[in-house]
Amino acid sequence: MPRPRFEPTAEQRKTLEIMAAYGIPEEQIASTTGPKGIDPKTLRKHFRRELLLGATKANSKVAEMAYQMAISGKSPVMTIFWLKCRGGWKEKEHAGLKVVAINQNQLAPEGNWRVWLILAGRGFGKTRSGAEWVREQVERQRCGRIALVAETAADARNVMVEGESGILAISRPDCRPVYEPSKRRLQWPNGAVATTYAGDEPDQLRGPQHDAAWADEPAKWKYPTLAWDNMELGLRHDSAAHPASERSHPRSHDGGNAGQYL
Repeated sequence: MPRPRFEPTAEQRKTLEIMAAYGIPEEQIASTTGPKGIDPKTLRKHFRRELLLGATKANSKVAEMAYQMAISGKSPVMTIFWLKCRGGWKEKEHAGLKVVAINQNQLAPEGNWRVWLILAGRGFGKTRSGAEWVREQVERQRCGRIALVAETAADARNVMVEGESGILAISRPDCRPVYEPSKRRLQWPNGAVATTYAGDEPDQLRGPQHDAAWADEPAKWKYPTLAWDNMELGLRHDSAAHPASERSHPRSHDGGNAGQYL
């Protein structure tokens, strides 16, 4: 005796859409549909729209949550995940470390060099480049004392240290430095130390010694020449194992963004 023709009900369509949203496999959905279950082919024939609609609604909801986490700045991991999936970011091996970068220009040049200038506008990823470079120097134990110099103390804290692309955000959990704002200092588990300085207070850089420096937007500093000279004079620490590096973000004469050094 032939099986009676299957006729889906409104209740079944509603239930099946929910099951599809939860990600239940089609074979399992088919086996629980109707008094004795149905064939997966029959399921797809009669419930194609519900299967697609349920999965789409679930993916949209999860994507919305992921997007909100990514743009909130509270989850750097989700931000990186979103950019890799939607923005085309790729993870590259650089000097033995994995670095998330948009393009090769965001990675420090190979070989011996004294100054690395990134000349680019907004959205290039200059802050991320600087933070990743500092992380690399510390994790590879190339540098033990680093100067972080910004236009003001607030800029050093808000952009270079605590910013969404700053050192704390991009550091691995097992190698994240402890930040002591009152001492203007970050200290890594391996003993490396970075100290923040303000370009509008050049005397802060008179005396301390470092084996590397990250200078952010020196063209905006109140006393750029004096602060830069003091920073350069302090780049003579005995433990230096890599050419000293500076990063800045000069501006063009019309006030527009012109570049960034590392």
